[in-house]
Order: sequence, then C-alpha cells, then structure tokens
Amino acid sequence: MQEFAKGPMTIKEFENIKSQEGVICELIDGIVMMSRPNIEHQKILTNLSGELYQYLKDKKCKSFSEIEVRLNNDILVPDISIICDFSKFTEQKYEGAPDIVVEILSPSTMFNDFNIKSGKYMNAGVKEYWLIDPKSKTVIVNDYVNKTMISYEKSESLKSNIVSDLEIDLNDIFM
Repeated sequence: MQEFAKGPMTIKEFENIKSQEGVICELIDGIVMMSRPNIEHQKILTNLSGELYQYLKDKKCKSFSEIEVRLNNDILVPDISIICDFSKFTEQKYEGAPDIVVEILSPSTMFNDFNIKSGKYMNAGVKEYWLIDPKSKTVIVNDYVNKTMISYEKSESLKSNIVSDLEIDLNDIFM
C-alpha cells in the first residue's frame, strides 16, 4: 500500500483529493493510503460478492463492495461490507461500522489489515472481520461479539455467527 506524499490531513482535505482511476484511497490516522488490487484479489472479490448477493438478496442485510466507510476520523474502503442498518448512508459513504467487514490480503496491505484496521474495526463496533489470504487459501473470521477467531481452509465452509445461517463453501471462492 502506497502512502500519499503529503503529511497528515483532515477528512475535509481527503475528500478534496481526486483519486486515480482504479486506485482505492483510504485515510488512516491522517495518512492517505493508496492501493490497486491484483487479478487474484478481484477474482476472490467477485466470487464472494456473488455468493453473498445470492444469500442476502431476500434478507434485511446487504453486501457492498469497496464503499467508503467513515469510522471516527478515518475513511476506510473494505473490500466487502455487510450492512444491516441503512440509516447511516450518505450519498458518498457509510457513516459508521458495518456489521461484517471483509478484507482480501495482499503483500502491500497485509500489515495494515492485520494490525491497524483490525483494531479500528473492533473499536468502532464491527461485529465480524474476515481476512482472506489468497496465497494460503484461508479465511480468518474474527468474531468481535463472541470474542472468537476461527481459521477456515479452502476445503471448508465458512460460517458466520452474526448473519444467521450464512455458510459459504470456500471452494467456490478460491476457484
């Protein structure tokens, strides 16, 4: 993940930045971070988004890919957010904690995803935080409500404690 050249900035300054096409910008602790997902990342994102859409299409909660989420003074762009409270949407972003956040790891974002974002999501009220590792074909589910962490392999089915009956065959995600 590439840091923007300018030092710490405010949310107002961040919102005035014109991002490059295909680049995702986040504001974390006043520093702008930019990344560009690779093809494997995009395949996993597409596969998981399709599975979530099918499961959630007749339910209260919905999934969103790469939307801006404001948590206090940070603007994050999770790969996928599952949201059940639609009252916090503005025209541009979601103002609060999604119920579930999914991040697909890459070498450039791994440190932030594991160390910085994890704490920010937990402290803001995210209920589950999924970390998908394309290399090892595993998913770690951090359940902040029940204070558990479970690792799932490609041959297993991921289960959510937050969205009832949600079960995803990881063979369909890591194709």
